[in-house]
Amino acid sequence: MSQRPVLISILVLVSVSVYLNALSNSFVYDDRHLILQNPWIKDVRHIPQLFFSDIWAFKGEGTGNYYRPIVHLIYMADYHIFGLNPWGYHLSRILLHVGSSLLVFLIASTITNRYMGGETYAKNPQDYIPFAAALLFATHPIHTES
Repeated sequence: MSQRPVLISILVLVSVSVYLNALSNSFVYDDRHLILQNPWIKDVRHIPQLFFSDIWAFKGEGTGNYYRPIVHLIYMADYHIFGLNPWGYHLSRILLHVGSSLLVFLIASTITNRYMGGETYAKNPQDYIPFAAALLFATHPIHTES
């Protein structure tokens, strides 16, 4: 039997547990501007502007080179689901982090199986290498700000 479901379950649990305490936190730093004071995330009519402006253009202060339309789209979706409740935004980021950690595992599994001669996932002890990489990604402190 494959160890993959067990490894994925552990990875999901670890990915969630390292940031679970964020759910009770409030908005911090630039969240006050990008979420609380951002009229663009509150109305879907602003979607075209998101793709033709930098992330701070909603403030009307010139243009910059910080182009992040997907950030605004995710904030917009969060706003329409959770309103201005910080826990919802934190939950959304935790779920994105879990998904990213799983992608690291799956991509690393594909690479190691291709280059280590694995034929089927059911018999591959190589899954421990991608698991270690994904676990490092999931728990690395560099992700705490985002």
